[in-house]
Amino acid sequence: MISKNICTLILAFLVSAFSYVQAQKIEYQGKKYLVKGETIFLNKQDITSSLSYEDQMNIKNALIEKLANEQIREAEKAQKKAEKELRKSEKSQKKAEKELKRKVKAQNDLTKSQKKFKSYSNKYEKLKKRGKLSLDEDLKWQEKLEKLQKDISNNKNKLNRLY
Repeated sequence: MISKNICTLILAFLVSAFSYVQAQKIEYQGKKYLVKGETIFLNKQDITSSLSYEDQMNIKNALIEKLANEQIREAEKAQKKAEKELRKSEKSQKKAEKELKRKVKAQNDLTKSQKKFKSYSNKYEKLKKRGKLSLDEDLKWQEKLEKLQKDISNNKNKLNRLY
């Protein structure tokens, strides 16, 4: 509560300092006044001396309240804009992370298929050298190796599309 009062006083001081520099329009009790510094105008005539001290304070307080509300609206607007920018940057960061994850997965898939091909190829060559492959087994091994070669090719294409 105390901090709210302090903020109000600081805001009132800033608003009053600002009002010295610039004329401000305010509506009070159905009449439109122009406040410039300590002077209050009605229909372009200085009526400061004809107003009671209480009316002068009420008009100035109404002006301070109006300016404070405007500043609050501007601050809320700026906050909403900042929140929107934050959501936008978070969304783009998620998108970048997802893209990186896809690239890493594609690279891992390629590496895995290359290792598998190399392993099967070595095993096939060993069996072939020893003469332990029948004609049917040889065809099956060649089909397996061709399939693994296609997997490597597909994984390379997938990786190239991502980069």
